[in-house]
Order: sequence, then structure tokens, then C-alpha cells
Amino acid sequence: MKAVKGLGKTVLAGIVAIAILSGIMCLYDLMPVHYENPNGNTDYVWEANAPWVKLTEGISWGRFDSNGYNNPAVIDDPDIIIVGSSHMEATNVFFDQTVCALLTKKLDNRYSIYNLGISGHHLFKLCQYLPTNLKMHAAPPKVAIIETSTVSVSAENVRKMLNFEVDYKDVPRGHSCYELYKMI
Repeated sequence: MKAVKGLGKTVLAGIVAIAILSGIMCLYDLMPVHYENPNGNTDYVWEANAPWVKLTEGISWGRFDSNGYNNPAVIDDPDIIIVGSSHMEATNVFFDQTVCALLTKKLDNRYSIYNLGISGHHLFKLCQYLPTNLKMHAAPPKVAIIETSTVSVSAENVRKMLNFEVDYKDVPRGHSCYELYKMI
């Protein structure tokens, strides 16, 4: 009887441990679905007003705005727009720690700042989408901040990009900058 009780406790402890671990794993990287952006100013946007939780590089959670970007609310005619990759999307930090929030605080709330950062956007995509981002509002923003980790750019690639000779939207993800340059 003692052995059966001991075995029962062990099995129960295992079930509880698996349940706790499963609960933690459900919140490990709980991101909503993203959709192709109908406005054409980024590749995709996140589900409107969807909550998210990330435990991958720290602990953070938040809610995307009704346009699918990481902002507390949509700003219709911002003074400053920020476009960039995952560093600007900033889902691994709390909202008050994003570049957008810190810049707003540093500028004493004198300017409205809207974050259009989406992970996976390299310099060429950002530049390709910049004209659309500048025309999205009734009045163009006073400043557009572009963030990218792509720092090695040739003059020929920039010329092709500015002349719309290459569509970077169709470049597969996971390619190095060097491979992207070889494609064009």
C-alpha cells in the first residue's frame, strides 16, 4: 500500500510539473497572426488590437494598435515616424522602454511619434516603402527615422533601389546582405 501511495504521489507530481511547464511554454512566445499589409507601407502588419506576450529575450507583453503596429494608439498625423526592423518593432521590451517611448519622453512630449517598425525589414525594404509611409498621412511627417542593421551598401545597389529596378518584397527571408546584393 505504501508503494502504491508513493507511486501515486510521484505520478501526480509529474503531471503537475508537466502542467506548469506547459503553462509557461504557452506564454513563451505568444504572438498573434500577421497579415499582408493592405496599405503597402510594410510587408505585413500584426492582427489589429491583438495582445502579445514574449519571454524569449526578457519578459514583455503588450497590445498592437488598430493598424497592427506596436503603439499604444494610432496617431493619424504624426510629427515623426519611425520605420525599421525588429529593433523598432520592439516586442522584447515593455512599451515604455521602446525607442519610440524613450524619444517621446526625451522630447518632452512636444512631438507625436508613430512606430511603423516590423521585424524582417532590411534597409532596401525600408527605402522601398518610405515613399508610401510619407504619403500615408494628410500631412507628411516632419522627420522619418530609419533603423536598420544593414550597414554595408554599394552605390550600385542604392541606384537600383532608388530607380525601383528591384522589388525587395520578394526576396526570401534568411538571406545575408551579401546574398541580397548578389541577387541584384
